[in-house]
Amino acid sequence: MKNRILGIMIFSFFSVFPQQNQKVDSLHKEVIKLEKKIKELKSKITEEVQENGYFIEVRKKYQYSTINLKRKIGSKTIAIIPNGSIIRIINKKQYHFKVEYNGLTGFIDAYNLENHDALPLHLLHIAFQKPSALKQSKKSAYRKTLDYSKPVNVRGHYRTTKSGKRVWVRPHTRKN
Repeated sequence: MKNRILGIMIFSFFSVFPQQNQKVDSLHKEVIKLEKKIKELKSKITEEVQENGYFIEVRKKYQYSTINLKRKIGSKTIAIIPNGSIIRIINKKQYHFKVEYNGLTGFIDAYNLENHDALPLHLLHIAFQKPSALKQSKKSAYRKTLDYSKPVNVRGHYRTTKSGKRVWVRPHTRKN
């Protein structure tokens, strides 16, 4: 009697797992299909935005911030875009959007826009720039010795405070 019960338990135990595995395997195959579809849709979004652009109404994230249009990332401001203006986003480059505003084309800081991460533009493939230091030969970069007795010129850059606000740090000279 015990052998029969044990045999029935073993049979039911091993007959349930293949069914569960089949369910998991079929769900996994479905996930792979959906991931491929998502990848295709992301590339279609990128192509569409690069061809026709993506129009949005400018809404500043912070009340006292300005949306500065710059010809190149980190260059001088060529125009200030007022709140409520319509801009055409052409591309995304790291943390900046390439936009067109009143016939001018340039870059704006994406973090100054309210809900910039809610836009479907986070799906765009980001075009990365090579830093100018990498363009030099690798041998010359390793041969440089640092002189810590001289002051260091620091370029202006953005940094994030503990509260999460992005602020611009002006160019300055620092003593080591």
